Amino acid sequence: MGKRQVKNEKALKEIRLPETDEEMFGRVIKMMGGHK
Repeated sequence: MGKRQVKNEKALKEIRLPETDEEMFGRVIKMMGGHK
């Protein structure tokens, strides 16, 4: 599951890179556990 998610994340990043560091940070937080 983890590997699959990472692959998916990589694909999404390639398709659309985060415009701001905040967006990237939020994405990382969501990936880590999604405390929102």
